[in-house]
Amino acid sequence: MDSLTAALAYHDEGFSVFPLTPKSKRPLIKWGRYQKEKADKATIASWWSDYPDAGVAIIAGQISGGLAVLDVDHFEFSKWLEARADALNTWVVKTGSGKIHIYLRSKEKCVTTELKSEEEFLADIRGDGQGLSGPSYLAAPPTIHPTTERPYQTLFGSPPAIRGVENAHFIFTEIGKKFAGSAHLTARGNTEAAPVTLPPMVGISRESITEKLASERGITGKIRRAIDRDATAGTGEWTRVHTHSEIDYAVTSALLECDLGPEEVQAVFHYFPIGANHYRDASRPGQDYLVRTLGAAMEKVERSREAARIAEGENFKVQRVVKVAWDEPKYDVHFTDESGQERKVTIDHDDLFSELGFRKKLARGMSVLPKMKVEHTGRKKFEAFSDLLLQMASVEEIPEDATTAGHFRTEVRNEIRRAIKSSRNIGTPPEAKEEFDILWGDDDYVYVRGNRLVNEMSKVMRADPPVVWDAIKHFGGEWRSVTYGEKIEEGLWAIPRKTIEE
Repeated sequence: MDSLTAALAYHDEGFSVFPLTPKSKRPLIKWGRYQKEKADKATIASWWSDYPDAGVAIIAGQISGGLAVLDVDHFEFSKWLEARADALNTWVVKTGSGKIHIYLRSKEKCVTTELKSEEEFLADIRGDGQGLSGPSYLAAPPTIHPTTERPYQTLFGSPPAIRGVENAHFIFTEIGKKFAGSAHLTARGNTEAAPVTLPPMVGISRESITEKLASERGITGKIRRAIDRDATAGTGEWTRVHTHSEIDYAVTSALLECDLGPEEVQAVFHYFPIGANHYRDASRPGQDYLVRTLGAAMEKVERSREAARIAEGENFKVQRVVKVAWDEPKYDVHFTDESGQERKVTIDHDDLFSELGFRKKLARGMSVLPKMKVEHTGRKKFEAFSDLLLQMASVEEIPEDATTAGHFRTEVRNEIRRAIKSSRNIGTPPEAKEEFDILWGDDDYVYVRGNRLVNEMSKVMRADPPVVWDAIKHFGGEWRSVTYGEKIEEGLWAIPRKTIEE
């Protein structure tokens, strides 16, 4: 079932749905209004017409007919429930990471909370929000998981067969008691728990793993910094990553690719700052979480290594493939020629599936024509070869201007930079409105007339105001009433200069 068909089917069951960014659990749209009203079928169809690969999110709570979902994050609890899925007599979903979602319809309102046994975290209960927060949402089949690249899939039952109960909180607590002997609900914490210090691992000391990391030359600076200082999703070097789980997966995969064993990878999370967010969080099942992360990463690395073993021609061998552009995919193909010389070419997605296009691109990086092996020649056989390259592909930090949104933000930044260079009022505020056209600035901010910026950009490209405003907000800009000159007040975008000039 494709995403649009699934989304429409969920809509027919009374669920409020919206699209997720492809291979992500991040909303593709602003979804706040759909916590209070359901999108109609025409809107749903338009979303997936524009983005057919988008995932599907279901909003829990009363907006979706009293939907409450047990989102199981505990590894052993997930396995226990998977073996008993049919006995639950409701819709049970296995996520792309191997976790379990259990759906119920609750007559009594259920709010988002946590299920614990003693102080051990078992699962989240997704439902209506509390206070100012809205209801939770969940990725649903056939969404592709961002790290494992596996689809969410139905394990038992179906949406029409979701079990109705008086109080889902009570049912979920009883399920937790059957697994753990005791279980209780607890409010979701508003502050992050301080990471615990764990006793030394048996057989691996901090000193020995530190020496191991120092000796591995294949670990990039970005990964080393994440290990030594931890990292924050959505900022700095990890701008395009939206959860710490994705950072952990990237670090795990990189260490496995450098031939660290599973226990050595665990030791990195055990001893270093990278483990603070999940592995050493006392309120979360840290080791279970790492087991899942390691399992998914090991499968990916093994597929990549097996592909690399046979991804070669008569006079070249592909060593590594890195995805370097997103919206219009491009790949850096690292290979060696018959003399062992290391080469690199950049190939777009179409050429990756065209034998002629692939050979032409490869030829630019070689002194001779590349020769394909017989088993890879011909349309069908070359498609299998292309699939090998995709299995090898890793995703490194995508330059901001490699995406459509990033490219537009780059153009906005460039236009503001040009205006700064030509302005007479950088460091000297204007005395009158007519003294400046697009902007003026002090040491900390530039103050931009949004409508003038849109008009200037529209001379060379389509610049819809809402998209320009989103780009400005991305740079930390905010709309302010600014006073200058002889108490002149004007509504302007105030943007930190450092985000424009860096």
